[in-house]
Formats: sequence, C-alpha cells, structure tokens
Amino acid sequence: MLRKVYVWGDSIAKGIVFDAARGRYVGLRERSGFSRAAEALHVEMENHARFGMTSQRGRLALENGLQSAEPGSPVLLSFGGNDVDYDWAAISETPKERHDPHVLPEQFAENMAQMVRDARGAGLIPVLLTLPPIDSERYFSWVTRGLEKGENVLKWLGDVERIYRSHGPDYFRYEAHMDPFSLSYHNYFAPMTGALPNGRQKGVALTDASVSAMPGTDVNGSTALIKSAAQAIDTVRNNCNHMNMKFLPSALEGPSGTRMLLNLIKTYFDLGGGHIQFNCVSSETLCDAQEHPQNYKNLVVRVAGFSSYFTRLYKGVQDEIIKRTEYQNV
Repeated sequence: MLRKVYVWGDSIAKGIVFDAARGRYVGLRERSGFSRAAEALHVEMENHARFGMTSQRGRLALENGLQSAEPGSPVLLSFGGNDVDYDWAAISETPKERHDPHVLPEQFAENMAQMVRDARGAGLIPVLLTLPPIDSERYFSWVTRGLEKGENVLKWLGDVERIYRSHGPDYFRYEAHMDPFSLSYHNYFAPMTGALPNGRQKGVALTDASVSAMPGTDVNGSTALIKSAAQAIDTVRNNCNHMNMKFLPSALEGPSGTRMLLNLIKTYFDLGGGHIQFNCVSSETLCDAQEHPQNYKNLVVRVAGFSSYFTRLYKGVQDEIIKRTEYQNV
C-alpha cells in the first residue's frame, strides 16, 4: 500500500504562484495540487522542491536527500522550467548574439537520467513529470518587465510563441520545434508507463498519434472523432500533429465512398486539422497476416507518421494497429 511520496522539483512542484494583486510570489501550501493530491490519496508527502531549482541543482539535492528516503516509495521529479530559462537582460542588450538556456538540453537529459538512476539505486520508484502549458504572452511580459531594451528580446525571439515551442538548437544548430507525433514510440513507452485514470492498464500501448483516439474510446462515429481531434490541435505552437483512422474497405467502395471520404477530410481541415491518415483494411485481414505472413508480403499499413510492410513490424505495433477502432462507414 502506498504510504509516502517524495517530491523534488522547482516552484511548480512546490506550489508557488505569482500573486498579481500583491506583486510577488506566494506559496499555496496545502492548496497546491501536490498537497491536495496527497490528501486525496491519504499518503504522506515529503516535498523538497525549491523556487528556482534547476535539474543541475536538483541532481545534487536529490543525491543528498535520498539517504533517508523510505525504499519502495515513489519520487516525483519535476524540472525543466528553470533549465530552459534565459538571461533575458543579456538578450535585450545583445539580441544578435547567440544565447543558451541556463542548462543546455544535453546536460538536462543527463541530469534527469542520473536522478532516475539515483532514485532506483535507493530503491525508490522515479516518476518524471512534464511541464504544464505556458501562456506565451504573459510570460513574455513578465521576463521583459523593467528592461530598457525589452523590445530587443522580441527581435531575438522572432515571435512571442517561440517561448512556448522552442526546445533549443538541434545537433545542426537549427532551432528545434515540438513535433507531437509518436512514430512507433507509443509502443516502446507502453511498458514504462503505469496504469492511467482513463482505464488504460500498465503496459498497454499509448495512443498512436498526437490527436488519435485510444482504441475503443471513439464510439460516436467518424465525424464526432474528427471534431474532437480538431479541438485538440494547437497549430501555432506545435510544428505538426497527426491522426490515424481505420476503415473497412467496404466503407470506401464506389464513387459515393470516395466522396464521403473527401468530405470527411475537408471537414477536418476546415475545423483546423493539420494531418490525417487512413488504413483501409479489416482487422480480420490483419490477424490473418499475423498468422500467415507469407501470404501478405505486400500488405502496407500506416503506422504513426510513416508506412510500413505489416508483416515486418514488431508484433506489439501490429497488435496496436489491429485494435484501432474499425469504421464500417464514413
């Protein structure tokens, strides 16, 4: 039975927010999300998060704090916001020069990996938390407050939304953007992800694309699905997104089937969709291809952003494609 939870992280994990009325940061204490979650789960929480903490400092703090930790307990690691922050005053003075974040991406990855190793070495269960969405406009106003040459920050950024979408330069020194598509990593991360509140069990493949439905959850038809998916897309902040659907071949037969599919695609893009791809094959055929791969050497399917010969795919990926909701009509 879960008895105790440890937390290491920054101000988000500590429950520190900016109070506009007072003009300063305040701690939510028992009203913070972490505290309320611990109370709801009836577990003791030991929160070591600190305001301004980076993964570099957190790595050292965790190493020292694990000595007294209770083995078998989860340890929540929430870092990144301060790592990817910049010296905005320096940027405002020299906007044409290169400026790196407080912690470079490769160092951040190593820090997080080391914290995971340290936690496991102490018999704890490491849980990595992702950053919440950021309001780019508000954040830009905050970091440029009081700067005499604040407009130079915008010159360096190019546009305000870069604050949200930039992950720093890639290995070729080009600016990297978030690409929310899984390729086939939704299967790779399945055994590493515990059970979720939506009923998904531990080890089951995650959703196959950034706005696809988990198999079995899209129960109201294809039109309802694309309307829901279109609402989940942020085409400004994300470089791309993708969505998968599966139809029986009979659903697309003849001119009427073709027109219905074209109407579905057009509707999706009219609603703001950016990418959609289809498999036109029955689960029965795919199951038979698993049993008799020699008979289906030329069977090609869409996986998650790419096409592949079905019989050459890892069985976990095959199973996930088979389980996708199968539409009998458009």
